[in-house]
Amino acid sequence: MFAQAIPVVNLSEICVKRPVFAFMLIFFLVTLGLFSYKDLGLDLFPRTDPATVNVEVRLPGASPEEVAGQVIIPLEEAISAISGISEMRAYIFEGSGRMSIQFVLERDIGEAAEDVREKVSAAMRKLPPNALPPSVTKSDPDSDPIITLAVSGKRSQRELTEIADKIIRRSIETVDGVGGIDVFGGRQRQINVFLEIDKLNAYNLSAQDVDRAIRSENVETPGGRITRGPTELEVRTMGRVEKVADFGNIILKNVGGAPVRIRDIGYAEDGMAERRSFGYHQNKPAVMLEIRRQVGVNTVKVVEDILKRVENVKRNLPSGVEVSIFFFFQILKDLELNFQNIYSHGCKTTMLGK
Repeated sequence: MFAQAIPVVNLSEICVKRPVFAFMLIFFLVTLGLFSYKDLGLDLFPRTDPATVNVEVRLPGASPEEVAGQVIIPLEEAISAISGISEMRAYIFEGSGRMSIQFVLERDIGEAAEDVREKVSAAMRKLPPNALPPSVTKSDPDSDPIITLAVSGKRSQRELTEIADKIIRRSIETVDGVGGIDVFGGRQRQINVFLEIDKLNAYNLSAQDVDRAIRSENVETPGGRITRGPTELEVRTMGRVEKVADFGNIILKNVGGAPVRIRDIGYAEDGMAERRSFGYHQNKPAVMLEIRRQVGVNTVKVVEDILKRVENVKRNLPSGVEVSIFFFFQILKDLELNFQNIYSHGCKTTMLGK
């Protein structure tokens, strides 16, 4: 008994016998390629995961020397035991510190980050009790800004900050592909309470007592529910201060049956937050907006959409306020032109058969 041989049919034989089928198959692949080309993402570099892990820790009120001795050195001793580290750097500031741990290329970034978290958790008992829990993150190339805008003009720093945050930032955040916007160089509105040390000592009070009183009095809390027949009402305790002058009425303590209020030992002012960052554009104070993209989007298209939105926002800004492009990935435009040239030369070479 002999087994019957099964004829083998390959693709080339089918295409020779059925040229129409071969033409339609090639036409389908070409059409699919053309439609896929429209959605092809274009970026400066391909997305990679560099083997770099960052550790950030805060020690409020500490000097750089205290941060280095009490926080950074214990963390370095614990992290240095991890295998595969090629470089470790530390950046120390007032009240905070940051460590950048770079691993060899063969080391997986996920496993490296997990090892760093374990070592940092084990070293927490060596840190001061008032140190905040460290933050361990992987380095992300998509977190770099693609555009930085500068908002300047003949307005106060507080007004420029309000315009940059509430008008420009909120408008650009709705652009498709924008991952986030960071605002720095500005000064937000802040209610400042100024105290007189002599009056505080006279009433045997401290700045912490004032802070606790403001936190406990300037708050809205749920008050439960009131049921009356078939209806039910939500009750809230309306305790938030609505006017700046009302901060002076907050009671700190009672002395001899008379309340001691904030206005008795100081005053409140509608001012600005303490300056922690600076921004300048063309030798003028400015508020900076750093715009980041989302992961996996076409960077060139996002930049173009942002520039269009910026032009629309400029027409609605108050007089005297300017928005300038402080930093721009101009190399992305060159990349797009190079890509188009390659595509054009490829099509010409294909048509000429060379």
